[in-house]
Amino acid sequence: MSKHCVVSELFVHPIKGCRPTAVGQVEVNEFGIKGDREFMVVRGGEKVNQKELPALAKICVEQFSPGHIRLTSEGVASIEHRRMTTGANSTVTFILDKVEVQDQGDDIADWISVIVGETVRLVVATDTFKRNLPIDPLKLAHDIPQEGFKDVSPVMIVNESTLEVLNSKLPEAVPVERFRPNVVVSGLEAYAEDELNQLAHEQFEFNYVSPCERCVIVNQDHESGEAHGNDPLKTLSNYRRIEDKYDSGIVFGSYFNVRGDGLVKIGDELVFS
Repeated sequence: MSKHCVVSELFVHPIKGCRPTAVGQVEVNEFGIKGDREFMVVRGGEKVNQKELPALAKICVEQFSPGHIRLTSEGVASIEHRRMTTGANSTVTFILDKVEVQDQGDDIADWISVIVGETVRLVVATDTFKRNLPIDPLKLAHDIPQEGFKDVSPVMIVNESTLEVLNSKLPEAVPVERFRPNVVVSGLEAYAEDELNQLAHEQFEFNYVSPCERCVIVNQDHESGEAHGNDPLKTLSNYRRIEDKYDSGIVFGSYFNVRGDGLVKIGDELVFS
């Protein structure tokens, strides 16, 4: 008998490391959510995220369409940006890949630099590239084409029930945004994502890759970047660990590849197997 779950929340992260934006629907293709992690902040020619620059969490990014965004932060005027195609090119190390990137100009770089308190630049990948992830736990993500800056594979999915269990163990509940998902689903039992092979939409399929191994960024407030002790990572470490790991081995959420393309909306049904 077919089993179903429902898309309960959707998030886009136009700039990697900045605050996620909740949306009602997104376009999906083999590269993931269109416009997700399209832009990346670099410092001294190296990528940075909230681990290195917690103040990135203070930046809200509204996406009008892929490549067209507006940045806001408390106490400063907002800035609108359209993807530039004429900036200087350089090469950035992204995990194990060397990616050719294009600078997005002084205006947006200066705006972000004021918020984070350091000199940074904003870049985009000039072309698609194939991920170099040559380890067994990530074999299903290895050599997959990517057009943005997703850490492992195109889509991150979180199960509401698994979050509810975690929050029942914490002194203070954390929102799902702490875990930076693209898709949140309801209707699955807690930890059912550990056994999934596929979540099928009527237009496309999410195919399971691996659990997402977590770092200390999940201990930082998703709106301020401030750390609040050792949770939820410490609590997760007590009961959500895997042996066949590629990083911390502490897991929450799952990575998926995409086969096909289409539009996914809050309330859409997914068939799981």
